[in-house]
Amino acid sequence: AAILLFLINPFQSERPSGQDQVKLAVLPFENLGAPEDEYFADGITDEITSRLAVVQGMRVISRTSAIKYKKTDKGLREIGQELGVDYVLEGTVRWDKSGEVERVRITPQLISVADDFHLWAENYQRDIDQIFAVQADIASRIVEALDVTLLASERQAIEARPTENIDAYQAYLRGLDLNRRRGKENRQLAIQMFERAVDLDPEFALSYAALSDVHSVMYHYGHDRTEERLVLARSAADKALELQPGLPEAHMALANYYYKGYKEFELALEEMAIAENGLPNSSRINEITAYIRRRQGKFETAIDHFKRAFELNPRNAWLPFEIGGTYSITRRYAEADHYFDLYIAMAPDRWEGCIGKANNYIDWLGDTKRARVVLEKMPGKERDVQGRSLRLNYLERDHDAILDFVSSASDPAAWLFLWEGVAYNLMGNPELAHASYDSARSLRERDLVKDPDSPFAHSDLGIAYAGLGRKDDAIREGKRALELLPVSKDALLGPDLVRDLAVIYTMVGEYDAALDEIEYLLSIPSHVSVQELRLDPDFDPLRDHPRFQELLEKYTID
Repeated sequence: AAILLFLINPFQSERPSGQDQVKLAVLPFENLGAPEDEYFADGITDEITSRLAVVQGMRVISRTSAIKYKKTDKGLREIGQELGVDYVLEGTVRWDKSGEVERVRITPQLISVADDFHLWAENYQRDIDQIFAVQADIASRIVEALDVTLLASERQAIEARPTENIDAYQAYLRGLDLNRRRGKENRQLAIQMFERAVDLDPEFALSYAALSDVHSVMYHYGHDRTEERLVLARSAADKALELQPGLPEAHMALANYYYKGYKEFELALEEMAIAENGLPNSSRINEITAYIRRRQGKFETAIDHFKRAFELNPRNAWLPFEIGGTYSITRRYAEADHYFDLYIAMAPDRWEGCIGKANNYIDWLGDTKRARVVLEKMPGKERDVQGRSLRLNYLERDHDAILDFVSSASDPAAWLFLWEGVAYNLMGNPELAHASYDSARSLRERDLVKDPDSPFAHSDLGIAYAGLGRKDDAIREGKRALELLPVSKDALLGPDLVRDLAVIYTMVGEYDAALDEIEYLLSIPSHVSVQELRLDPDFDPLRDHPRFQELLEKYTID
């Protein structure tokens, strides 16, 4: 294991072990100024966290977890236990804009969680243009108080000034705040803030890195799937690295460009390794590395990175969800169930954990009753719950529930018409099914005019063609989808397209070809399982095929 870790990151051997690291959380500093200054207090907290995160002798909890204790009534001992830390840094911030020169008062205090002992405290009152010196001094004093040895490069990173322009810095902080709120509009506003920051200070490398990151995210989430968007992402990352070649955030931005823009996984990992050397406490680096490794089919390595990210970000419920999902793909269902339960406990107001747990029951045990019990507890609006229960309704052959959901939809969509088609087939009404598949065909053909390289649009179109009896067209589209996104290129999503091709082959009567795809899916990590195959109406025509029965027996997990 040690050799493997060294191969993944050759700097790992220089770091203190997890047991030797000092464990610290920087809690959100309280804003004592005007409400509109909240972003500034949050930015001070983040900046101190970032400066401490470069220290290899410390394990600093991610802001994503620490921010959950903003304005909390919990005691420090309870917080320390939940975050798994020995020390907590807390404080207040007041931004005074009343005089000719704006001033900032920051009062940090370092506290031992075990006995509530104050190891260090200070009261900084400085002009606004001295804010970076204050942040650096706080980080340095924390390291000194905890008796952690600093490398020369770490001291340099702690004392760095990201910009000499305070107005640029404020625009940068506003951009970070907007980007964290997510959504297309907030991201567009974040881009404007980061652009303003670099307009005010063309040497502001950190803002260029943040700008690149948002452009990549805009592309990744489909807000703007144009080549021009990726050009902007690359240009900003290159500028950041030109200004500051060793900046970890810039290397991380370039990694995201490779990963989210082009699925160039190895190039992304090379950049992530450089970034991790400068930010050894980054939960985000470990999380993104896990996503990349999973796409490469290196599922065990992905799980290790997800778990490392979770250690650094223990209040981020999404991480146990991803761990559970990865275990489920590798058919380690009992371990998956544990992590889905953890997600549900951490985020009881979210629906994803219930979906994950219910699907895991289906793949693991073929138990639709237990899955139904889980989904009945799923939070959310009734219609949302119904939509997320479609797969279970199909496996239970409840065509009425599917049709009720589809008929209440306000906007037509190809995926809805496909569900309508399979529901009518369950009812034994091929005429209505044909009409539904034709509607799906029309919409997907139109989608492919706009985006001809969308693998899932091709796959959906293949299923629609199969439902219309257009055998050759259906197979062509199913194969085209896999050409665009083969398992070798994406081990996470590629198997879904293989499954769609198996469905297409089954629908058009090419049973041996369908069984070839099913056997392949059972032999690799995927969401296709023996128990799910026993239930799925998609494969009813294969039920009595001897080879189908042989495959179920061969791949049954004891």
